[in-house]
Amino acid sequence: MPNIENSDLLWKLHSCLLDILDEIDRICRKHDIQYFLDSGTALGAIRHAGFIPWDDDADVGMLRNEYERFIQIAKDELSPRFFLQTRETDAEYSKFSAKIRINDTFFPERRNEGTKVHQGIFVDVFPFDYISDNVKIAKKEIYKTRKMYMLWGIRHRHPCNESVWRKIIRKVFLIIPENLIEETINRHFKKYTEKPTNTLVSYTYKMNSYMILLFKRADMFPSCDVLFEGHKYEIMNNWDAYLKTMYGNYMELPPKDKQVWHFEGEIRFE
Repeated sequence: MPNIENSDLLWKLHSCLLDILDEIDRICRKHDIQYFLDSGTALGAIRHAGFIPWDDDADVGMLRNEYERFIQIAKDELSPRFFLQTRETDAEYSKFSAKIRINDTFFPERRNEGTKVHQGIFVDVFPFDYISDNVKIAKKEIYKTRKMYMLWGIRHRHPCNESVWRKIIRKVFLIIPENLIEETINRHFKKYTEKPTNTLVSYTYKMNSYMILLFKRADMFPSCDVLFEGHKYEIMNNWDAYLKTMYGNYMELPPKDKQVWHFEGEIRFE
């Protein structure tokens, strides 16, 4: 995969992602919804004052109650240029986190091959949930959720994208009513909603990783302003603690052969 630091294609993609981030930020500021740049987008904000030069996506995070408010408000307030993608708005969409996509664009993702989901250029919106402050209990809960989430993913993966054994497992799990599985997963996500703790987790990212990512609520909120490609967005207040949890020595650049984009295929713009 080539280094694309100076790619015109990536510049165009970043411009689209900024448009989506601007729209998310507009809605959140108007309705006093706290959010923060998440994952590699937060890392880019601190290390590069914008996108990681070879990054091809963007992420934001919200506490569960803020996330649910955002989803409800975005249904009515999102500009017609954009599409709110959730389990409710897109019949074949299987993720438990939302995406804001640009209509009349296309961004190739292998997981979507053979499906009819909206596949426009997108920004991920991840909900963060409370979890036990006891690390041992938290780990058990995370592993349990990952197993459920993995089985959900196998059930919903298009047959052209899976191995033989996954096809067999998917057939078995098709017997279980989909709404029952979904309700069980959502109930587990929200287990501590009514009794908030001091610890947060995002169940809906890095689900295939064995890394346990726990965050202190006091490090995440209240969010604060950060400049990102000259735009003012929100980031967690203790971004140093967050980035160390996520990436360790986050200011160190990866080797040149790792500074590459991740998508394969043709991006289509408006």
